Amino acid sequence: MDLSTKIGLELTALRRLLRHAMTNGIFSEPTKDHIAHNSMSRILVEDQKTAAWVDLQTETILLAGAHQCEALDRWPGSES
Repeated sequence: MDLSTKIGLELTALRRLLRHAMTNGIFSEPTKDHIAHNSMSRILVEDQKTAAWVDLQTETILLAGAHQCEALDRWPGSES
């Protein structure tokens, strides 16, 4: 079973996400279209504290930052 089927994500989208991760040093592609863990991706599996920190950064802080300018325009002067 290929990875896209296993996780339920369309192959093109998965390939795009993995290529982005690889440009940031996460995962490797030892042969064409074969993904492997490297030291950076393996720590996300093996170290719960690191995985939790990455989750916080990507799921909470990054998403909030993406809407910060919109919120400042919508509620000028807000200190909440």
